[in-house]
Amino acid sequence: MRSLRSHQSELLAVVRAIAAGEAGEVRDILAAVTPGGGKSLLPVLAAQALIAAGICERICWVVPRDSLRLQAEEVFADPAWRQALGHDLSVRAADNTPGDPCRGLAGYVTTYQGIAAAPDLHLAAFRRHRYLLVVDEVHHLPGLNEADAAGGRDNTQDAAAAWSAPIEPLLALSAVRLLLSGTLERADGRRILWLPYRRGTGGRQEVDLAAPGWAVVGYSRARALAERAVLPVSFGALDGEAAWPEPEGGGERPRLGPHRLQAPAPQESTRPALFT
Repeated sequence: MRSLRSHQSELLAVVRAIAAGEAGEVRDILAAVTPGGGKSLLPVLAAQALIAAGICERICWVVPRDSLRLQAEEVFADPAWRQALGHDLSVRAADNTPGDPCRGLAGYVTTYQGIAAAPDLHLAAFRRHRYLLVVDEVHHLPGLNEADAAGGRDNTQDAAAAWSAPIEPLLALSAVRLLLSGTLERADGRRILWLPYRRGTGGRQEVDLAAPGWAVVGYSRARALAERAVLPVSFGALDGEAAWPEPEGGGERPRLGPHRLQAPAPQESTRPALFT
């Protein structure tokens, strides 16, 4: 029989506590799982416990790519996990055909783009039923209004923010939210939609992992390696050097670098220089 990995067991304990009324005001769950660690089973575990308890009536799983939409449907249909967990829930990879997106099943899977293309369809579904909303790879969605604070970007011209805008009302309407990600930072430095933030060291913003109403489940690469959930990767050489070049036509920006990845004391600009 299949066994759960440690983060899957932790998530199951959280949703069972919510189902039993023992989790206080917790209605938001953040699962930060290293790539390959097995986060696709988490929506199944959450849906089984919360729907059985009547906390939620249905599940909506939102993914960033169409290929993941079909994979999510298959996770619920996996016969080995259905037997191991004793669940009989089914979801469908939905399109935006008018009507009930679940078609009588326990839930549906859609994409960021699908919600943005027909926001009223999904809003209507969430207003009719209590949903467990799962947002996969939530780091792809920037927090709204962050564009203006970061330098006056126009959200209407920002594709990622255009996905955030119709998803945010669904987050507000859902009974329980499960947000999945392999990273808690965006490359552009903007906040991630819905996540709580605080000021960290040096005044930098960081996700508040102790925010009220939130439960956090983590699964690092070290834990995944210890449980043999992922394979170790060895690099023959891991180093690099980068420098910001002088701007064309001159300018006031000073030259930065060279920076080395394996420098004993990297500066704050080292990582952006190497990975931009």
